[in-house]
Amino acid sequence: MGYNTLAFTIHRRCNASCAMCCFQSNPRCTESLDRERVKEYIRQTADIPDIKTVSFTGGEPFLTFQDLEEFIELASQSGKRVTTITNGFWARDYSIAFDKLSRLKALGLSHISLSHDNYHHEFVKSEYVKIVLEAAVQLEISTTLSMVVKKDEKVGHLIDSIGSGLYGPEIYVVPCLPAGGASIVFNDEDFHRTLSIEGLRCIYDGNIIVSYDGFIYPCCSQMILDTGLTVGSFERLSLSQALDKINNNSLLYLLRNEKFDFFIDIAINKLGMVLPEKVVNVCELCAILFTPENVPLFAPFIMDRIEELEKEQASKDEVRALLS
Repeated sequence: MGYNTLAFTIHRRCNASCAMCCFQSNPRCTESLDRERVKEYIRQTADIPDIKTVSFTGGEPFLTFQDLEEFIELASQSGKRVTTITNGFWARDYSIAFDKLSRLKALGLSHISLSHDNYHHEFVKSEYVKIVLEAAVQLEISTTLSMVVKKDEKVGHLIDSIGSGLYGPEIYVVPCLPAGGASIVFNDEDFHRTLSIEGLRCIYDGNIIVSYDGFIYPCCSQMILDTGLTVGSFERLSLSQALDKINNNSLLYLLRNEKFDFFIDIAINKLGMVLPEKVVNVCELCAILFTPENVPLFAPFIMDRIEELEKEQASKDEVRALLS
């Protein structure tokens, strides 16, 4: 599968200061992408049919609503499906929510994802989330509700308070990862590590992310900023150049096509790394393996594996030629 989604973390600023935020966003954050460069990248998607979806997140993208409107309209005009993510702080009443979502739908928005859990609830009332979801259903905008939890944490009271707003969205309750704020404020035992590291595969293939700092990453995981897997700056690379760098990156090729067992074996037996037996999900394992310092250490082993795969493919081609 190729890379079919381009996402922008348009800025880091947020109305909330959630304890577990992977970006440690808050109202004082000032980092943001150059809006004109974002628009250039969106225009470039028109010539890249493999990119099917363009998404906008933050921080809280509704804090710069006019920019969000422009980005959504331009992405839609470029022939792309358009999505955004919000905490719903702006939906103080139904008329406001309906008006904003009507405008965004008219510009091309097709999906909205809501983030709400015990941490967001400190800053955004569940009633606001309910209003957004109900307005989206009325407007036939598909929705997702994502709720982050640490080990043994309950969210049933939030689900109850959203009530009828839950009739429309897909609901995801996802374990908190040790990224950003969560890695600082939570204890190690707060993370629900249930997955054995053996046999894991990358689950985030297909996404290109332009982070609020302008660096381009090959996935949308909350842990990705802790890795050395960036392919460069969107200020210096065109979108097609970034795609070429991603598609021709040997490490990323193996991540897409091999189990993590290949990298685990190298880490333990060649590099002397100590790995946990279990992780929250594969993204935590990825961040442990591929820190900026570790990435160069894997390079010679990756090239050896690529050569092996090329020889295997050449042998298969020879057999096919003899049988044809």
